[in-house]
Amino acid sequence: MPLGRFSFALNRQPGGGGTDHVLKSAQQESRAFMSRTFVVLLVVALLFAMLIARLVWLTVFKHDEFHTISEDNRIQDIDVAATRGRIYDRHGELLADNRPAFSIVMVPEDVGDVEAALAEIGTLIDLSNGEPEAFHARLARKRRPHSRIPVKLDISPEERAVIEVNRHRLQGIHVTSDTVRHYPFGAVMSHAVGSVRRITEEDLQRLDPNRYTGATQFIGKRGVEAFYEDSLHGRAGLSRVEVDAHGQIYGRGHGDDPDLSEYEPQPGKNIVLHLDSRLQIAAAAALGQRRGAVVAIDPRSGGVLAMVSIPGYDPNLFVTGMDDALYRETTESPTKPLFNRATNGLYAPGSTFKPIVGLAALSAGITDWELTINDTNGEFRLSNQSRAYRDWNWTKSGAGGQGVVDLYRAIYRSSNIYFYHLGAKLDVDALPHFAAQFGFGQVTSLDVADADPGTLPTAEWKAGTQGEPWYPGDNVNLSIGQGYILVTPLQLATAASIIANRGRFVRPRMLLSSDPNLLTRLD
Repeated sequence: MPLGRFSFALNRQPGGGGTDHVLKSAQQESRAFMSRTFVVLLVVALLFAMLIARLVWLTVFKHDEFHTISEDNRIQDIDVAATRGRIYDRHGELLADNRPAFSIVMVPEDVGDVEAALAEIGTLIDLSNGEPEAFHARLARKRRPHSRIPVKLDISPEERAVIEVNRHRLQGIHVTSDTVRHYPFGAVMSHAVGSVRRITEEDLQRLDPNRYTGATQFIGKRGVEAFYEDSLHGRAGLSRVEVDAHGQIYGRGHGDDPDLSEYEPQPGKNIVLHLDSRLQIAAAAALGQRRGAVVAIDPRSGGVLAMVSIPGYDPNLFVTGMDDALYRETTESPTKPLFNRATNGLYAPGSTFKPIVGLAALSAGITDWELTINDTNGEFRLSNQSRAYRDWNWTKSGAGGQGVVDLYRAIYRSSNIYFYHLGAKLDVDALPHFAAQFGFGQVTSLDVADADPGTLPTAEWKAGTQGEPWYPGDNVNLSIGQGYILVTPLQLATAASIIANRGRFVRPRMLLSSDPNLLTRLD
C-alpha cells in the first residue's frame, strides 16, 4: 500500500522533479505561517504593551486626578441651611417660628435629562404653581457640583409618599427634610412682623455669597423680617456625605482636601420686639372690617407696642408660594391688603395737628394760654379777602360760633377759628420748621422698614413741586392740618409720644432684644 500511494503520487507529477516541488511548497507554507504568527504575536504584544502603558499612565501619572474624580463621585458637599432666628413679642409669645417640612430636590449631575426628570415628577405630583420656573432660576445660579436644587418646597405627606414609592423611577431625585417659616398670628401681625419669600436673582446680586448658598431659599421681604434679615438669617453650613451609585446617602464623608472641611451652620439670632400681641389683637378687633391703622408707642422707650393695618394678609401664604389665582386676588385686590397703612398710608392729619400749631404759636410768642378770641359765627377771613374759612360746626344760620375761646378750649373743642387766627399770624415756614421737631416730613423710626416720610410743605417745597408761591391761605389751611400736608399714622403716634414726654424725643423702635450687638447697632 505505501508503494502504491507513492507510485500514484509520482504519476501525478509530470517530469522527474515532482518530489522537490512538493517539499518546497511545504517549506513556503511553513514560512508564511511563521510570518503570520509573528505578525499576530507582534500585534498582540504591541496591544498588550499599550494596555500596560495606559494602565501605568492611569494608575501612576493620572492617579491624583482620577482619585479626585472618584472622591467627587463618592463624596458630595451639601449646603446646609441655617435655622432662621425666631421673633418674640415683649411677653415671650412667638410671632415668627420655624416648622418642619419636606421638599423634593434634584441633583442635576445625577440626572441624565433634567427636563425629562421634571416631566416625570410632573406626572406624579402637581407642578403647576410656578415650580419649574423657580427650579430653572435656581439651576442657573452659581452653585457647588452635586448641589441639591429644590423642585418643590413644603410638599404634602401624600406627595412625599408618591415620590418615595416611585424612587426607582427617579434617579437623582430626593426628598429632604427642612424647616419653613410659620406665623402663628397670621394676618394680625402681618404688617408689623412682615414675612419671608422665595429668594430671587435680584436678591442674590446684593447678598454675601458666603452666607447665602444654594441652601438658602427664603429671605425677609417685609417688616421686621426684612429690616433684621442679617441677624435672623444666620450662616449656612457645609456637610460632606458619602453616596452610592444612585446618589443615596449612606455615610459621612471626610475627603482629603483640608480646604473643603465640614462646618456647622450658624443659626440666626432670636429677637424680641416691643410689640404686645394682646394689644395688637385688641387694636385689630377695634378696627374690625374698616380700613385703617393703629399705632401705639411707649413714650418712655419709643417701643412700638402695636402696629395694625387693616386689611392685612396671611404671611404664611407667601412663604413657599401660592397659586396664580390667589396671588392675583391678593395683589390686585382694591382693598390693598399688602399695603401697610400704618407706615406708608398718607393722610391729612386734620385736627390731630392742632396741638402742634398751638405749641408753635406759644414758642413764637404770638399767643399764651390765657389769650382768647370771640368766635361769634364760626367764620374766619383774612384781611382784604372775601373767602370765609369756616369751623367744623358752622351752619348757614350763623349759629356755629363757639364764643370766647382760649388755647385750652380751642384744643379740647377743636376750634378751627382759633387756629386759623394762629396760622395767619405765624411767619411763612415757621410752622413747618417747628413741626419737623415732632418727626413730620421725615423718617424718624429706627427699625421700621420702608416707612414713608410724608409731606411737610414749605414755601420752597411748593415752589419746586407746584410752581406757585406760598400764600397766606396756605398757612391758614396748614393750621388745621389741611392743605398739602400728609402724614402717616406712625408719625402721628410719634408726635403724640413727644408731647407725652414733654418734648423729649425718643425715636420709635421695634426691637427690645437684649442682644448687645443688635442694641448697639440700633442706638
